[in-house]
Amino acid sequence: MSECLKQKEIAKYWSAEDLGDLECLYAEYLTFSFAPHFHEGFAIGIVERGADVFDYRGAERIAAAGDIMLINPSEVHTGHAIDASGWTFRIMYVDPELMRRVREELTGKTSDIPFFSKTVVRDDSTARRILRLHRALENSTSHLERESLFMLAMMQLITRHADSKTEVKRTGKEHAAVARAREYFRANTCEDITLTDLANAAFLSPFHLLRVFREETGITPHAYQTQLRIESAKRLLRADFSITQVALATGFFDQPHFSKQFKRYVGVTPRQFL
Repeated sequence: MSECLKQKEIAKYWSAEDLGDLECLYAEYLTFSFAPHFHEGFAIGIVERGADVFDYRGAERIAAAGDIMLINPSEVHTGHAIDASGWTFRIMYVDPELMRRVREELTGKTSDIPFFSKTVVRDDSTARRILRLHRALENSTSHLERESLFMLAMMQLITRHADSKTEVKRTGKEHAAVARAREYFRANTCEDITLTDLANAAFLSPFHLLRVFREETGITPHAYQTQLRIESAKRLLRADFSITQVALATGFFDQPHFSKQFKRYVGVTPRQFL
């Protein structure tokens, strides 16, 4: 739900039920200032424009455009723009138990909830992953894409910036597991499958599957599924089905989404293809 808070100030707040009711906020603030508050989950954010000034652990912190903000659960903090130009940011609030499970997926053994002592981090690669995840949680209807992006972003965040070192378990070649995942995709090309569905079919954990699938194929499971859908779409287009019919039949959200993805993979729009 969106609402105008003041002239030129906008906020959008929503939740991702497929990721443990993970909550998301996108905001463009000028004069708005957060009162001292805390969250039960991790607050993980990216400043997109301007700079955020906030009190945290007895000190004033500044997060500039491109910085990652990391607030641990139940820790009180504030937040306001550094100057009259305001600031734009994206932030999500992640259940601590979900973060613990991600860490267990990484290590392959029982793990504690991660802790981040660095509050403002400059890491362009991880920031891009978090931004892509946040935008997917806002716009994508694919459970597989959302879950995969979440796992990959949190994995990188934890391994690079959590206080205690995370020893990532090694993977084997796992050819048979990847083959089972591919077969599952071919049998369910147009279905909105989850990462857990795919992992169960491959007899691997979700994170382990993500790693070995990308190592063997060179692309993520979601990209692989999209490629299969595009190939199915090409066959239907050749059979004289309309673009709208093809979009819905191959599992895309709508015609614009289908056309955008089609051009990404084929190089031309569906209409040009016809």
